[in-house]
Order: sequence, then C-alpha cells, then structure tokens
Amino acid sequence: MKTLLIISFDVIRSHDLCTNYSIACLLAYLQNNSNYGKEFTAEMCSLDVKDAFKHGTEYVISILQEKWAATSKNFIAFACAVWSEALICPVIAGLRQAGFTGMIILGGYQINGLQNITEMSNKYPDAQIFIRGFGEASLLRAIQENFSQYPVLLSDIPDFAKLPSPYLTHALLIPEGTQMIRWETKRGCPYQCSFCSYRGVVHQGIYRLPLHRIYSELALFSEKKIKKINVIDPVFHIGSDDLKIIHKILELHIKTEFTFQCRFERATDEFLQLCTYFNAHLEFGLQSIHREELEAIGRKNDMELIMQKMDSLQRYGIDYEVSIIYGLPYQTPSSFLQTINFCKKHGCKQIIPYPLALLSGTALYAQKELYGFQEKIDDSEYRLPVVVSSNSFSEADWQEMKAIAQDIYNRDKL
Repeated sequence: MKTLLIISFDVIRSHDLCTNYSIACLLAYLQNNSNYGKEFTAEMCSLDVKDAFKHGTEYVISILQEKWAATSKNFIAFACAVWSEALICPVIAGLRQAGFTGMIILGGYQINGLQNITEMSNKYPDAQIFIRGFGEASLLRAIQENFSQYPVLLSDIPDFAKLPSPYLTHALLIPEGTQMIRWETKRGCPYQCSFCSYRGVVHQGIYRLPLHRIYSELALFSEKKIKKINVIDPVFHIGSDDLKIIHKILELHIKTEFTFQCRFERATDEFLQLCTYFNAHLEFGLQSIHREELEAIGRKNDMELIMQKMDSLQRYGIDYEVSIIYGLPYQTPSSFLQTINFCKKHGCKQIIPYPLALLSGTALYAQKELYGFQEKIDDSEYRLPVVVSSNSFSEADWQEMKAIAQDIYNRDKL
C-alpha cells in the first residue's frame, strides 16, 4: 500500500487549531476517494515554523521520525510558503540522510511562483513531483499514477462542486468553543495586484464552493459555538451568492465573529447594512492613496468612492480595519504618512501597516531592477525577505517608515 506524509511549516498562534486548513482540505479529498485505505493512505504533520527555525533541521527530522517513521513512507509532500522557504531543501536533505528513499512532492505558493519544471528542479533538485495551483486532484494523481520519468509537473483542477469539506468529513476536528477557525467559500481573485501571490496561481478565475456545503458548514459552526471565523477568500463580496451566505448566517442566528476580506468598491449599501445585523469585521486593503504608487502595483483606487465608503462604514458603526504597505515603488516616508493620515481623517480606527515582501512569481518580483529594490531578511521569527530600499527611499527612510508602522501597531494594542 502506498503511504503519504504531508508536512507544513505553519505560523501557529495560541488560538489556532493545530492542523493547517489547506492541508486538511487535501486530506479530506484523499480520504473521500474510493481507493483510500485500500491502495493508499495519508497522514499530515503541522510544525510550528518558529520552533523549526529555533531548533534547526535535526529537530525537525527527529519530530518526523518520532511521529511517523519517515523511512516507511512512499511519498512525502511539503507545503512551500515564503516563511518556510529556508527550511525545505535542508529538511529534504535531512530526510534522505535519515534513510528516506521515496518520492518528494512540493506544492504551495512558492511553487506556483515558478514558471516551469526547469526552474523548479533547479531550485529544488531533490524533488520528483511538483504541483502548481490547486492541490487536491494533483496530489491524488501524484500518488496513484506511475510516471515514466521524473520530475513531473501537475496542475489539475478539481471539481469544486464535489470538493469534500474538511470540517464536515472531520479531517479537521473543531472542539466546541474553539477560539478561531479558517473557512473558505471560494478560491481565486478577480483583481491583478502585482504584489499579491494570488496573481501567480496558475488557474485564473473564481471557483465557488457549492452553497449546500457552505450552509452545512455554517450549521456545524453554530452548533460548535465557534468564537471567530476568519473567512480566507481573497475578496468575499463579489456576487449574489455571498449575500445568500450572509442571509444564512442571519437565519441561523450565529453569534460568531466573522472576518471578511473586502474591497471598498464592492461594499454596497446592501452589503454594509447586512453586516450591521451580525458580528462582522471587515478587512480592506487600501495599500496607498497615491496614484503613482498604486499604478506601480496594479491598483486603481477610486479615492472619492473610498472616502464615501469609509463615511458609510462610520455611519453604520461597522467594525473594520484598513491595511497599507510601506516599501512600495515611488513611496517616501512623507507619502506613507499621508496615507496613514488619510485613514485617520476618514474615521478608520484600525490601520494595519505591512512591509513590502516580493513574493516569487508576482509581477513586482520581476521588477526588482526597475524599481531598484534591495531586500534584507527581517528581524521577525519567520526570517522573511522584505524590501528595505528602492529608487525612491533609502534604508534610513525605510527604518523611519518601519518606526511609524510600529508606533501604529503599539497604539492599537493599548
């Protein structure tokens, strides 16, 4: 029988479930196949990326051997994310040294950002199977099919009407009163922001999950009295089905806090009014108010419309936050501060500043030389490369913007 171990290095917070939602989706799909338990089985292992960096590769290998004896597996799959990029190749090498002789499968945003099998093999020379895009159908094919040669690249699209829910199938267990879970109603994004990893996903378009599944999940969440549901759709409100989902939340009288990622231009009065009837928190990505900065990242913010929407949010009394980025092309400390002051002037009480990170496969990643981007590993626990200087700001300027961002963060924590 074929056996698979799926490994993810995760940013685990105290209120998180111990299982990665995306990996649970893969496991639910595999377990739903008629050959599961007959021809193949799968297990998953979620490791705290902070602990992995703190204790090193030997620690990770010892954990994997202790849990599932890596040498007994035919396949080991890794979810490759920007925060775990520095771990993947060393851990693969460690597994080989520990005696693993099977297939290595790689998927995730870091793989999506690579253009072809040659780039992938050059970056990860000891991997045999690469998966771009949605992982469910490709991962099943990876362990079922005997390929004539390796490496191979898979990018199959699953049938979204039949995707099993990790919650309803119990691939992801949620104890009653769980503090926070992640949930999706669709995949894909209609926008083309040049800094965003969604743009690098090979399958473009919006893929909706069926409403009957969504309604059943909502009923389960209500029964389990979940405290907070973080909806991970890149943009939640982009069609009539999303209003139906909110009506179902109201019909079930769910007291849970829901967080939705939104765009100002799609925040209709109908949507905003519905959000006043339940515990909704809206997250808007503004990034900047300056035309030159926005054009460089593929954004077209209608500032007059945004001001109207911010006034409406204040009038309705809706809890919301606005995210902005420092380190953008053409940005300066002065322009960054102007964006912050704009948010404050129009009533936003939660401003979330992020440093610009150049994600593999994005348009902005390919424009490093054009904008003179220079990167350094940040001083966080996740060792992420962030832009610290460009043609428009020096590293000292970036430090000034970072200090401004930290001051906002500290004030919000008070």
